Amino acid sequence: MSEKQETIFIKIKDFEEKRKLLDGLLLERKDLLIKSASPCDDVFSVVPISLVRNQLKCEFGTATTKKTNFNQVILQFGVGAEKYLTLCDCTFSEKTITLSLDSEIFRIQRREDFRLKLPTSYDAHFQVLFHNEKELKKPVKIPLIDLSAGGCRLSFKKNDFEIKKNDRLSGKIQLAGRKEILVDSTVKHIEENPTNDKILMLGAQFTKLSNASKTLLTGVVMDVYKRLFSRIA
Repeated sequence: MSEKQETIFIKIKDFEEKRKLLDGLLLERKDLLIKSASPCDDVFSVVPISLVRNQLKCEFGTATTKKTNFNQVILQFGVGAEKYLTLCDCTFSEKTITLSLDSEIFRIQRREDFRLKLPTSYDAHFQVLFHNEKELKKPVKIPLIDLSAGGCRLSFKKNDFEIKKNDRLSGKIQLAGRKEILVDSTVKHIEENPTNDKILMLGAQFTKLSNASKTLLTGVVMDVYKRLFSRIA
């Protein structure tokens, strides 16, 4: 996959700022999202319980199936209104995971959902199963232009599929090498492709996502974040 290089991360360089950030993380005790550094692995949540130097001990969330076959994770967390990301080493015990936050931490500059732009050679589709809550006799596979945790853009020929603004589409997001993601969506805009007037581009916003679908989409975005901040770490 390819993404435009953007300044969406600010490295936390000041020691005192980083210390206050970690103290705030423990004080607020919000759920933290972690996944292994390997693409396609699951995302799960942990809750911080103690901080000694830069070693953050966390308990597993109640719905978490603990996995102990990795020693490095992508960690995403929020403090106040800001969102942060780091790639850190970890160790497991029977009921906890300890995250080594000696690693560099980045503040995510963009508040909106990050959009992953997909090359035409990448096998990515929205397989539409229901249109305005009516099941289609034959599913329609529409290529994805980009994808975020909040929605997607699609590209299709004008005569392939009759659709208008505010229509509802339900089906599966299919990305090569990843689990299918069940989604419901609402069409927010439709416009002609500026380089080909026979092609329409459609923007859809996800609605009523299940926790499982949210987790899978979050995993995709976290993998993209990792690739981007690894270039500037």
